[in-house]
Amino acid sequence: VSVVRSRVDGTKLCTLKLCTNNEMRRHEADMYKKVQNYSQFVGSVFSSGSSSSEVFFFVGELVTGTLGHRSIQDRGIADQDKFWRLASQLVSGIADIHSAGVMHLAVEVRVRFGSFSLDSQSRVSTPQPMNVYLTTSGDVRIRQLYRSTTIGTAVAPSSHPDDKGEYRAPEDEP
Repeated sequence: VSVVRSRVDGTKLCTLKLCTNNEMRRHEADMYKKVQNYSQFVGSVFSSGSSSSEVFFFVGELVTGTLGHRSIQDRGIADQDKFWRLASQLVSGIADIHSAGVMHLAVEVRVRFGSFSLDSQSRVSTPQPMNVYLTTSGDVRIRQLYRSTTIGTAVAPSSHPDDKGEYRAPEDEP
């Protein structure tokens, strides 16, 4: 993910995400379009699409880190007001996604991210959802809709390579 400056408004910074052009990313882009007008707590995607047969891109709202970067080892978020503000935003965002007729299916605490463990040596002191981000003003943004599905659909459409069986509901097992 890279930070880019808007050509239209030079004061506006956005994220540019380049990834493999596959069904999972095309589905994710479709899900963003479906939920983007329902919640201020879902990360905005301003543009997305194929830049070549191999590369898919997303241009979205700038986020500065994950929710886990706000927590303190073994204490969580110490400031009660901040905790309840962030918790309220997270729950509101999930409810808003459901209002759009979509289930996210991937807001989950992961004990591993990529190839390193989330332990006392990592930047994230306590395992937190790795797809709940914070804006520059400290507001929640839910992202990564790659596993989301329309409510009533029995099968989750895509799996991320890092998904593990223990994170899946029994009905999603192969």
